[in-house]
Amino acid sequence: MTPAIPNVEDNDDELNNAFSKDNKGLITGIDLDELYDELQIAEFNDKAKTADGKPLALGNGKIIDQPLITSKNNLYTAGQCTWYVFDKRAKDGHTISTFWGDAKNWAGQASSNGFKVDRHPTRGSILQTVNGPFGHVAYVEKVNIDGSILISEMNWIGEYIVSSRTISASEVSSYNYIH
Repeated sequence: MTPAIPNVEDNDDELNNAFSKDNKGLITGIDLDELYDELQIAEFNDKAKTADGKPLALGNGKIIDQPLITSKNNLYTAGQCTWYVFDKRAKDGHTISTFWGDAKNWAGQASSNGFKVDRHPTRGSILQTVNGPFGHVAYVEKVNIDGSILISEMNWIGEYIVSSRTISASEVSSYNYIH
């Protein structure tokens, strides 16, 4: 039995560099390192989106869009998770303090400022964790029917990069939520 030959279109820019072809267009070789790199970029581009769902990077991995500052009152460091969440909340009309410091401090600071902090996410709440050297915050976009949540965040992949991911229902209660 002859193994199937993958069909790679000539215009498939994401994977074209990984395959060597003969003059008939048949694949004669595969550069596995290049293929791995190109598939990593393709996966990144599939997951890394701007807040309005547009791709954040080109096939070469270069960022093509960066979120704009929506609030002149945002004193957090641009490109960080705190900067992004401050602006997301301001855009929704739910302002928070610009003086809460690193993400690891947000739950305590929010509680001191009269915000409700608990382990139950709602749409528009802020997911907060103390994990990592500075902690992390993200914006809860949606609470799914199965109890999982969809979050958007900045600097999970890298500075200025907005991405989204789903937190499973079994993990949801391990985070703080600022309302």
